[in-house]
Amino acid sequence: QYIHFGTKTQLRKLVLANSKITSDTIIKLAMLCTNLEVLDLRGCIRIHCEAIIAVAEQCKQLVELHIDGSHQNFDQVSTNMAVTVLSSRCTNLKNLSLMSCEQLTDQAFSEVARRCTLLEVLNLDGCTRLSDASVSEIAQYCKNIVSLSLRNIAISSEVISSIAMNCVLLQELNVSKCRDISDEAVEKVVLYFPLHIKTLDLQGCERLTDKAVITIGNHCIFLRKLCLRSISKITDESITNIALKCPHLRHLN
Repeated sequence: QYIHFGTKTQLRKLVLANSKITSDTIIKLAMLCTNLEVLDLRGCIRIHCEAIIAVAEQCKQLVELHIDGSHQNFDQVSTNMAVTVLSSRCTNLKNLSLMSCEQLTDQAFSEVARRCTLLEVLNLDGCTRLSDASVSEIAQYCKNIVSLSLRNIAISSEVISSIAMNCVLLQELNVSKCRDISDEAVEKVVLYFPLHIKTLDLQGCERLTDKAVITIGNHCIFLRKLCLRSISKITDESITNIALKCPHLRHLN
């Protein structure tokens, strides 16, 4: 849709992924597109935190937002300010991606978990400053989570176990490169949601053994995607079990 600046629009969805759009334009769009529900800014390398703040302040009906910090020069103060404003203004968010926002801290993300309790899809891949302190609050406040991605975050097995016990709608879990995850944590996820789990990404979870993978095979009969890449302790026994007992599996890495 072509937008004349200065004219309000009823635009609901705006996908600008991988574009060269600037913060100035996003700020103008936010003022005009106050009914916006979906915004995708992944790969927009010229966006700064003030643009995210403008979106949060003007577009309070947002239910889906994608931000990619991997190409941004966001400092810690501005990143945390933007996320804090977002959590206070956009409490109807159901799908939120803060992928690679490396400056995001526990204090700011805690506000998201506590205020955005309707979240169903949450991607925190590469938010490397986060820890158990804030990620554990997902289990406490975000009970509607269906898809959760925590790639390369230094979280403990205890947090994963807590999420397993409290987020009963969970269907997709990515804990790849979370190197402290144990067999017992994976078993809890599997045993709490044996019929729900459809996707598990455990790449690089170096502590895992056949014990966890055999449990997955024995209980997750509706599993469609499983990633076990770079786990040196698994053997033929567990992979054979997966092949025999997961008839819906479409992707095995």
